[in-house]
Amino acid sequence: MDWGPVITAGITGIVGLAGIGGTLVSAKITRKSAAENLRTSIGAEDERARLAEKRRIYAQALASLTAVNVMGKEERLRLPRPVLLTRSFSLLRATYGNWP
Repeated sequence: MDWGPVITAGITGIVGLAGIGGTLVSAKITRKSAAENLRTSIGAEDERARLAEKRRIYAQALASLTAVNVMGKEERLRLPRPVLLTRSFSLLRATYGNWP
């Protein structure tokens, strides 16, 4: 019997199985990488959303403080000084209670 074709067929079979195994390993690595990329992408999107919400709250607070500041300046210009001081102390007492 001539062993050449048998050995060649055996080696070809082994190489074929190794190729299938390599493909499976490659698919597994790709799947893990894709899952990790998805987690990273979702985490990055969550971080962007969190920062956008912080910026929105900060802008709203800044606008409110600016409006209060403008109203306070208008109030000071409109009222005589003794009335302004009385209102200021009344507001402090209402907010923080009686204090010396």
